Amino acid sequence: MNRCFYVSNRLPFNIDESDKIKRGSGGLVTALLGVKNSCPTYWVGATTDERIVNIPSKEFKDNFPFEDVISIFLSKKLYDSYYNDFCNDVIWPLFHYEGNRVKFRAGAWKDYIKVNKLFADKLLKILKDGDTVWIHDFHFFLLPQFLRASKKKIKIGFFLHIPFPSSEIFRQLPVRREILEGLLHCDLIGFHDYSYLRHFNNSVLGILGVESDFLSILYDKRKVKLGVYPVSIETNKMQEQAARPRIEKRINDLKSVYKTKTIVGVDRLDYSKGMNLKLTAFETLLENHPELIGKVSFVQVAVPSRINVEEYAQLKHQIEQYVGEINGRFGTMEYVPVRYIFNSVTSTDLLALYRMSEVLFVGSKRDGMNLVSLEYVAAQNEKNPGTVVLSEFTGAASILSEAIRVNPWDTNATAEALYEALQLPRAERVQKHENSMKFLKNYTSVQWAQSFLQHLDTPQQVQKATKSLFNGEDEAINEISDKLRDQKIALFLDFDGTLASIIDDPKAVQLDASLKNLVKRLSKKTNINVVIVSGRNSKYLQGQFADLSVDLACEHGASYYSHTRDKWESFVFSNVKAWMSAAKTIMTNYTRRVPGSFIEKKNACIVWHYRTAPPQFA
Repeated sequence: MNRCFYVSNRLPFNIDESDKIKRGSGGLVTALLGVKNSCPTYWVGATTDERIVNIPSKEFKDNFPFEDVISIFLSKKLYDSYYNDFCNDVIWPLFHYEGNRVKFRAGAWKDYIKVNKLFADKLLKILKDGDTVWIHDFHFFLLPQFLRASKKKIKIGFFLHIPFPSSEIFRQLPVRREILEGLLHCDLIGFHDYSYLRHFNNSVLGILGVESDFLSILYDKRKVKLGVYPVSIETNKMQEQAARPRIEKRINDLKSVYKTKTIVGVDRLDYSKGMNLKLTAFETLLENHPELIGKVSFVQVAVPSRINVEEYAQLKHQIEQYVGEINGRFGTMEYVPVRYIFNSVTSTDLLALYRMSEVLFVGSKRDGMNLVSLEYVAAQNEKNPGTVVLSEFTGAASILSEAIRVNPWDTNATAEALYEALQLPRAERVQKHENSMKFLKNYTSVQWAQSFLQHLDTPQQVQKATKSLFNGEDEAINEISDKLRDQKIALFLDFDGTLASIIDDPKAVQLDASLKNLVKRLSKKTNINVVIVSGRNSKYLQGQFADLSVDLACEHGASYYSHTRDKWESFVFSNVKAWMSAAKTIMTNYTRRVPGSFIEKKNACIVWHYRTAPPQFA
């Protein structure tokens, strides 16, 4: 039976102080636990905890619907280099358009390669033909290539949980080619948003020179499928939890403290989340609408992240200082404009905040998806829901069409969007909520995972190499001439790309002697009329086939030579001189601007060659 392996940096659990397994709470764990697989499934992840390596498989089966959880032990030094120094200091900032924060170190890149190889080595010992491997996120860009080198008959899927940046940003990466080549050994690569897919295609074209048809790329004689699969949440579960009595009790407790309308923000403390821009927008809201002072509060939950890293410690200090300035400027003895919580909050408090607030404010500079916005919608009281003000630079902006979308850098417009959200009539809010819930109820995180796996499992429509119908030239000639001796056969043979290889300089192409001999033998058969078809001009083709009894269709049929009549005939019925000069002027203008391109003028047509020019430029 074929098997399925999920590969993630993190394992789907952790171990508490009493050495007991505790299930992870992340969205990926929830989604993959809900997938109904008919085949055995395994989870593969990294750990620096020796206790995890020694846990018996039985304990996993008691807690998870997996055959086994395969943990790959990494020393803390290696993990820190691969994860912090490369994944978090190079990939994360670059893919979130923060190139000035990138700290590329050759040693960290080597450790990244090493960890990807360790995962590959572990998997290759247990993988069998027909197995499926689903790789998650930017920690394993090289893993598909390492697996494919030894296992040709496995299915490899890859899903990127963060944005894929513009090709102009991605090309800054010193190891850009290696990462693209690593990914292109997959069978299916998935993204949250169509813009990420477009950026990936542009990068592959600009860096590797490989074209795509948007939803697939032909690479190394294999077809790589591409797709868009926006991650979702478990909508029904979120609804049920938010409607529990203890949540309502907690809402009443918080309202007795806040006593104002509430705008809520929930983010991990990270420069990509735009907290400073959010604070500026809220400050601008109070400046432009002083009647709201004392009536609206902004509750910002900042979940601690990488607090031992100096850059994040500075960000924390800046945010806290700014919060103090706003509170000092607008606060009173009874009114705290910004309530800043630098801590994780319980699920009860989080759901209460979602449900009691009038507005959720997401101001990310870049965000792969942002599930907070989806959770907020699902947690609302459907009779009196809140409104989402959402950065257009999140993946969620493409699926939450009813959110008020903003450019977080335009703080004035964002402040007005917050004002609009606070003033929305209940009937309009209810309608927006209903429309959003129609989508979220029909597309959950489990359905996200299942749709990806189903697409990965769909048989490839691969372009197969042409299979010869004959064992050799003699059999081919005999088959055509002898079995069809009573019929007159016109055999059309294309020149460039069929009889002759396509090369950068068209003038340098020469017909191979053995192929020329084959054409000659075919042309001597009395019932076969060989026709050479080409975009080439008559002078060139006559030079290649001067001593052969073949017909020549030049410039794709503009002129035709019959060897039996030894006569050329033109099939051009337009006045070539009337348009040729103007066309040449236009094409010359482009040729001057595209390095490596050139014009080839023929009798009835003019051709612009860009084979040696940069493909994206051309």
